[in-house]
Amino acid sequence: PTCGIYYEGRLILGGAVANRFDASSSNDIFTFSPTDEFGTVLDSSGISETLNSEDLETILGFDADHDGLIVRTISGEWVLAASTLNDPLTPTSIQVHKVTKLGSAASEARRVGMVLLFVQRYGQRVIEYLSDTFSQRFTGKHINENAKHITAPGVTELAYQEEKAPIVWTIMADGTLAGTTYRRVSHLVQEPPLFSGAHRQAIGD
Repeated sequence: PTCGIYYEGRLILGGAVANRFDASSSNDIFTFSPTDEFGTVLDSSGISETLNSEDLETILGFDADHDGLIVRTISGEWVLAASTLNDPLTPTSIQVHKVTKLGSAASEARRVGMVLLFVQRYGQRVIEYLSDTFSQRFTGKHINENAKHITAPGVTELAYQEEKAPIVWTIMADGTLAGTTYRRVSHLVQEPPLFSGAHRQAIGD
């Protein structure tokens, strides 16, 4: 596996096989058995699930959200949740659907307040990803739409600092460092962030 997350008492792993993820037994992260010793599938049994995708693609990351688990791949974003609202994941109560087609790069996402930030698949854009209050649909917007010349070398890693100023740091493929002073206070995706200003950061010798 190349990525994983501990979620609702299960260790969930992905990346070993295209389109597939595996979840451990509930509250037993070292056991992935799909049945008990009698062959019975229990609610606490391990889970193996395959994304119903037209492409063979590797899962690049998992990120927890109030609507479920966001599964990021190179072609888009999926939401993994129980079949019934607020139920726990079980082998018989699980669904995963593709909700957007932004695509993710192979780098860790960062939770920044109400949004998830991740690098778009081409490495030029940083996406703020959130669920709209009214429509309950996930939407991704670029926080560096007018500053792609700064991220032209390609973003390889994100980091976030809250104080003394909220800054999303980006490390580029050529070793340079840049940042975006960023804050969002609204769950309405139609409203822009409170502020989002990109800047280069010179590193002294």
